[in-house]
Amino acid sequence: MLDVVQAIRAARDTSEVWRVTVAAFRECGAAAFSVGAAPREETGSVVICSDAPMDEMQREYFRNRIYRYDPWMELCQQTADPTTLDVPAAKRADSVMTPLAWHFGRHGIRYAVLFPAYSGPSVGGIALYAVSASGEATLRDPAMMQIAGVTASVFASRFHPATSFCPEVSTLRTNAALSDREKEALSWFARGLQTARVADKMGIADVTVNKHVASARRKLGARTRDQALALAVRSGEISF
Repeated sequence: MLDVVQAIRAARDTSEVWRVTVAAFRECGAAAFSVGAAPREETGSVVICSDAPMDEMQREYFRNRIYRYDPWMELCQQTADPTTLDVPAAKRADSVMTPLAWHFGRHGIRYAVLFPAYSGPSVGGIALYAVSASGEATLRDPAMMQIAGVTASVFASRFHPATSFCPEVSTLRTNAALSDREKEALSWFARGLQTARVADKMGIADVTVNKHVASARRKLGARTRDQALALAVRSGEISF
């Protein structure tokens, strides 16, 4: 455990923090994991970074607006203790976790555990997913849970989804939904048009096009226009 803690603390950038953490969580039995946070004052806003195997699940999470009623986000505000979810059992039960369990079950997840990780202006956690019986058994082991919990805490001290970005991480973000004009502008750029042609198509000035794109970038948490395009397509905001 000390080796993992030291490796995360010594990592040079968020990409290395991510790689070290992925390896550590794999040893704990997790087939995939995600880290998410939402500003306390904006219940419709959430940022999630997920490793590749759960990429489609995260797209569905945003496309179907599951984040608007995710009970795990609420639990993050109420407890600092890990919360576990036995997916088959939760699917049979009639509880607040049942819709989330069905969402997980559609993507092969058998067992999941959430470590609340963020406080202050954001609420959120780090979720580990087991998609096999062996992974579930490993993740249920108390010793492994302790290692995973410590790893999650140290990881959270170096990586916050709202401010971190690296190419190896699938990052999806939604704040207020994009406006129709923001979607239209991004859609034209996605088709390969340049700013002047987009302005002609929309019947507005070049500077107004740029304002729409800048606003969309802020809402999506994107650094560049191309990144905004990718995130908008993947989160279902635009299609072409």
